Amino acid sequence: MLHAKHSLSMLETSWTQSVLDLRAVPEVCQNPAKSSGGCCPCLAGPWAKPAKKAKEGLQELFIHPPAHCVTCSSKFAEKYEHDVSVFHADLVASKMRFYIFYEVPWHIKMRCIMAPVMGTTTEKVMAPAVADATKLGYEKLYRLLLEHSKKEIAKGLRIMTKEENFPVLVHCMHGKDRTGLLIMLLLLLCDIEPQAALLDYAQSEMELRTARDSKRFNLASHLTTDPVLASSAEVMQSTMEYMNQKYGSAAGYVKSVGITDIEVSRIRLNLMKEAATKDLMSRMEAA
Repeated sequence: MLHAKHSLSMLETSWTQSVLDLRAVPEVCQNPAKSSGGCCPCLAGPWAKPAKKAKEGLQELFIHPPAHCVTCSSKFAEKYEHDVSVFHADLVASKMRFYIFYEVPWHIKMRCIMAPVMGTTTEKVMAPAVADATKLGYEKLYRLLLEHSKKEIAKGLRIMTKEENFPVLVHCMHGKDRTGLLIMLLLLLCDIEPQAALLDYAQSEMELRTARDSKRFNLASHLTTDPVLASSAEVMQSTMEYMNQKYGSAAGYVKSVGITDIEVSRIRLNLMKEAATKDLMSRMEAA
């Protein structure tokens, strides 16, 4: 995992080919255009539903990695003076925010509702609540992400299926929660020992505290407290145990989000080279 102290230097030295942003998609990047029954007018009316089902079936057969964001890619190119493909995968989209809000105690909900009247923001109320295990906690947050952000997790994983996207810089706000979860899945898919993945996750807290103490953070104070920056190995271990108990393994989980065996092999090929080549050959022999 690329920690905060490495991110800027990688962009400035042209090492990064792609950026995977797991935060909310900027409004300027959102495409409001919606299809109305297909690209051909003749598919309207009674043919609309069959055409839609046929289109969905074709999409399942020919799954392509998501397209990059032209707006953000252009901004990065201007700022860092080299081409970077920026991809968005919002792991805390509106549905996920609802589940988080539902899980916090009623008095936190009331404080969020009253935030504008009290001269504060919902972020200032929710940030410490999410970090507090008596109110929500990261262990429960990660389980919610695994269960209710599957579409976006699949999108993030599919970025890793294209060799031309590498090296990929993955980030969110702190680079430990949404990013930590996705990196954990990638490490386990590549047969990295779980203990190594736990240590990688736990290192984030040390890096974040160092960045805060050296005043290299450009974040509000309520986002840089010790509880908010925490990344306990025990929390990620509990997340792994939950995933293994319900899905059998990381491979079983990514299959539940729609990632195919061939896509897993492509990810392994891009990250592991020789080992993944053997893996792909074994899949072809078993087919």
